Amino acid sequence: MGDSVARFEFQLDDSYARTAVKRMHRARPRRTIALGVRLLGAVLTWGVAVLYLSHERWPVGLLLLLGGAFLALSAPIEHQRMARRAKKGPFFGRVLQVHLTDEGYSMKADISDTLATWDSVTRAVRFEDGHLLYVGPDAAIWLPQGALTEGSPAEVRALLMEKIPNYEGIPDRSEA
Repeated sequence: MGDSVARFEFQLDDSYARTAVKRMHRARPRRTIALGVRLLGAVLTWGVAVLYLSHERWPVGLLLLLGGAFLALSAPIEHQRMARRAKKGPFFGRVLQVHLTDEGYSMKADISDTLATWDSVTRAVRFEDGHLLYVGPDAAIWLPQGALTEGSPAEVRALLMEKIPNYEGIPDRSEA
């Protein structure tokens, strides 16, 4: 690939995985809406469960309580599942270097090198502390701004805006 426009270097660890999952959820408003619907469903289910339990219909009431608990815990369980999937990847626990060029990006670690063109990135989302590059429906590469070792945040933003048609920015939490 051509000359590097920007370079990121970071350790793929638990903190990285948690941050990447949080950013993926913030970048998808439908997931936030789904979480709200789940919590509302849990509250309604618990209300009906209390009604059944107060009329001594124990089996139905207990099933509704369990169903409400499942609805309430499904989002944290999904966070855990996605973070666990990141931990099973070959790069977990290793220092990863990501180079962004005009042609695409490369990821390098001591065990492997990966090259890809910008066509493989379906969406990019800018956050106040970095960029999230989607490379599949539930697969993304988190590029934390603090890990930028070459280039500037403005150069990264300009390159991604030019190369990825589906580029968007998420407002800072203070602006939202």
